[in-house]
Amino acid sequence: MKISFKTAAWIFVLFTVIYSPRLFKPVVTDFRAYYLAGNRILSKTMGRDFIDKNKLTKKKITSAKESIYQEGDLMAFKYTPVIAYLFVPFSIFPYQVGKVLYYGFSIFLFILSLYLIYYHFKDDYFRDDKKTFFFFMILILLVIRPIITELKFLNVNFLILFLTVGFLFFKNRRENLSSFMLALLIGIKIFPIFLLLFLVLDKDYKFFVKTLLWGLFLIAIPVISYGGFESLYSEYFQYVAFMTNGQHPFPASGSYTHPNLDSFVVRLFMDRPYFLDLKTNILSLDPKSTFYIISVIKLSLLSSLIYIQKTLGNIVKEKDRDLYYWGMVGLYSIFFIVINPLAWKHAMISLLIPFAVVGLFWIKNKKLKKSEKVMCGVVFSLFFLTSHFIWGELHRTFFGRIGHDFWGMIFLLFLLFKISKSSFSNASN
Repeated sequence: MKISFKTAAWIFVLFTVIYSPRLFKPVVTDFRAYYLAGNRILSKTMGRDFIDKNKLTKKKITSAKESIYQEGDLMAFKYTPVIAYLFVPFSIFPYQVGKVLYYGFSIFLFILSLYLIYYHFKDDYFRDDKKTFFFFMILILLVIRPIITELKFLNVNFLILFLTVGFLFFKNRRENLSSFMLALLIGIKIFPIFLLLFLVLDKDYKFFVKTLLWGLFLIAIPVISYGGFESLYSEYFQYVAFMTNGQHPFPASGSYTHPNLDSFVVRLFMDRPYFLDLKTNILSLDPKSTFYIISVIKLSLLSSLIYIQKTLGNIVKEKDRDLYYWGMVGLYSIFFIVINPLAWKHAMISLLIPFAVVGLFWIKNKKLKKSEKVMCGVVFSLFFLTSHFIWGELHRTFFGRIGHDFWGMIFLLFLLFKISKSSFSNASN
């Protein structure tokens, strides 16, 4: 049998089919929040209440008057109002049917993301079908842990990955669509707003303005359902109040399930439970001091990104500018996960982009320096060899405590920078 990109895609589909029976287990997923938000938008648009047959709300009805942001919801909707429209098609169906459809839609988005990467680079990097198969199978395996978590909890990370890849894929093909996808991405998770800084530093002012215009358009769309700007303003105020009232608490959770900087520093410097009643702190600082430490580290990481962009931007040649763009977005994708105080393990699906770019640089250069090979080994060990699949309970009580995912992302960030700098420097000589 001839193996190719299609083979890798079908293997992944088979895996998701085998995993799909979990859909029918009584597990609360994030889709509950999306389904309810879609129902509320539908109720507002039609101007009438609906009986809540799925018992998703305490009031037993989906009211046209209530905000889509309700503190009493078992799973909270944490995105801007326009994002709720994405889930209206699933909310039309009975809850379980909508859940299955969203599962299939998420898988489709992931495969489409892989295909866009394949199609974008196929002429220069993926001429050999066998090597292409192994490239994408390795890519899937590198993010298999967050993929499984995403399939279990049905979050929006496949959508986030697709919008990020789509923004890059259409950048030089259909700029309007690309800027729209970036604006929508920012509407889902606020942290991609730093990509606007990337555009400004790259002096891509035209694209920057287009993204802002699309953003204003997306902000205004919900007026269709809210009946006027006054009601829409009220909903945005409700959104801000909702998100700042306990949705982003500080100190952050110290749990191993959060691979971000906040959780890692809290584990290290505050007297808080990490796993059950297990404590891991080496110091017992107060929240204010811990917050300052976290803020300084985040600013340092942002400064590092700006330095990296300036460094690579000065040495990259026009022929490699496309790969430079993908590499920088890959670096920013790592940054978004690290600084997000609510980032769970399934957010690491976005690491598929920096992993893919590292692989593309390897294909381009045919070999890596010894230091780059060592860093690759460290990254692989931190993400894969320390996983719960291998170590079970020891993962929670040891590897999770030291923040292996957090350190894996930091090493991946500097690995991608090192490989990019080496490749672009060689190309300019």
